[in-house]
Amino acid sequence: MLSFDLFMEGIVFEWLEWNGTVKNDWFFVLWWGVVVVWFLYGTYTLYLKFRIDNN
Repeated sequence: MLSFDLFMEGIVFEWLEWNGTVKNDWFFVLWWGVVVVWFLYGTYTLYLKFRIDNN
């Protein structure tokens, strides 16, 4: 995920000249949405793993 973000910010947005503009805001909203969902899924998965192991 980090590699994809760096590719988008370093190559694609530079090529489109979107850095420093509001044209790339949609990407960051989507990016942080994916990060939050990934975090919540990981937290839930860890919760289930440790809950099952302790019973």
